[in-house]
Amino acid sequence: MWGSAAGVVLGCVLGLVNLLLIDTGRSQELKEQASLEQEPYRIEMSNSKRDNATVISIHGPDRQGLMASIANTFSDLGLSLLEVSARPSSSDVGNATAIEDVFVVQRQDAGGDHRQIADDQLEEVARALQEATTIRKRITVETTS
Repeated sequence: MWGSAAGVVLGCVLGLVNLLLIDTGRSQELKEQASLEQEPYRIEMSNSKRDNATVISIHGPDRQGLMASIANTFSDLGLSLLEVSARPSSSDVGNATAIEDVFVVQRQDAGGDHRQIADDQLEEVARALQEATTIRKRITVETTS
């Protein structure tokens, strides 16, 4: 009888210790990543809406750092951001509030002129944006003090 009681108490103590060691921040990050994998972002690109620029619409779940990831991707691809319209969507995606963001971008050609993204490069840009919207990049800043 004492052995059974000691086993129950030991099991409860181990369970409580496990609860104390759970990384709630990591748990939230994993839930968010699972939500993003279930509900991918819809990316639409058009060269017909503007004469000298490409219009890119992104719809999907909102998350912290999303706009920064998208802007960083534009910079990495050598695109200039002319206009941004960012607003919440009328529909929710999974457990997150949805966004409908519209970007107007240009690419500088070899002659220095700003033009639309070439039609044969739209798919490459869309893939880069899809990656940027689904993968959260961690940034670590170290100070000298």
